[in-house]
Amino acid sequence: MARAQPRTVAREALQRKRFGDHPIGLEMPAGEAVAAVAPEQVRALHAAGVVPRGSTLVLVGDIDPAEAVAAAGAVLGGWESASTARALSAPPTVAAGPLELVHRAGSVQSQLRLTAPAVRRDEPGYAAFQLANLVFGGYFSSRWMENVREDKGYTYGAHSGPEFVPGGAVLGVETDVASDVTAAALLETRYELGRMVAVPPSAEEIEARAQMATDIFLKGVVRS
Repeated sequence: MARAQPRTVAREALQRKRFGDHPIGLEMPAGEAVAAVAPEQVRALHAAGVVPRGSTLVLVGDIDPAEAVAAAGAVLGGWESASTARALSAPPTVAAGPLELVHRAGSVQSQLRLTAPAVRRDEPGYAAFQLANLVFGGYFSSRWMENVREDKGYTYGAHSGPEFVPGGAVLGVETDVASDVTAAALLETRYELGRMVAVPPSAEEIEARAQMATDIFLKGVVRS
């Protein structure tokens, strides 16, 4: 059922374009692959992969740190394994490539997906990258959204943002548009990307996005 959805088709094509045959790109297995897995294989994989050594336990909530650590130790202290948790290898770096067209018969919309390397959370430029993304397409009043939705009426929504992968991050730029405005929407998207370089964000744009990002962060902390 999921593979009948255009967003799934677009996502799978995007992941292949990004990562080739690296496992991180295989987000949804084929039906025949699932049917071929036996219960004993699932149990063996769990025993080999879910192990204490090399793993990280994250506790979130209204907790006392010392009491939480003590409780976790009491419950998990006897958990042992000869194996060490395995980390997924870093995928290949996203490289520039030619435009790829994926035909979907009968579709009345086009799913536009662009991608590029992004900035990791632990890099010095991450905060600046986040603000730049908010200016371009990271929220409703971004430059890109105002162009392709408010001004041109090409789409209901457009969004950009980072995805974090082992060893790095990738930027995703995505929108769905009517088939007859596909080329025009792609042109405006590339125009707005170029405008981020040609016309850097003003001090007012940066200040507004910084305030919004701060508000979102504080609200998330309060809810947590």
